[in-house]
Amino acid sequence: MFDKVTVERVEKYLDRYGWKRHKGIDEPNEQEGVVLTGWRSPQGESHLLTIDPIIEKNVLVFKAGGVLKAPPNNTPADCLNGLLMALSGLNYMMILGKWCFDPRDGEVRFTLAIPIDEGRLAYSEFEHCLNVVVATVSTTASKLKEVVEGKKSAMELLAEEGLNIA
Repeated sequence: MFDKVTVERVEKYLDRYGWKRHKGIDEPNEQEGVVLTGWRSPQGESHLLTIDPIIEKNVLVFKAGGVLKAPPNNTPADCLNGLLMALSGLNYMMILGKWCFDPRDGEVRFTLAIPIDEGRLAYSEFEHCLNVVVATVSTTASKLKEVVEGKKSAMELLAEEGLNIA
């Protein structure tokens, strides 16, 4: 069963998923709006999530923003290089989603975008994507933070994730 993707539909899917704390808001210059929500990882970290149906581009975008900050002007070069290497290696291994780094302010986020041709999306597809976002961010955010803090090398993180670089 496929349902037209709207902010209201996303909120109903979140309710069905078991998430009761979310808010649909209007977006400037957009007709469909966006849903704001989030979760707490098993490690106790809070994560914000934006779910954005972009109907004119036929995509639904999940953005876990503000996973961490590594401002280029305030982050030691070796730690910043390690972070970028870790993000690149993680992206190389991923099938769904991608890690993003904003060089303007050092924000690291996880984004997953899926096509919603004809504006439709089954709950099972939504659930699959939400599970990927939550699992990826919950298990990796603290490891990326260790790289930025110089407590772990990018190579150590990538080896833990199954990408051994000799």
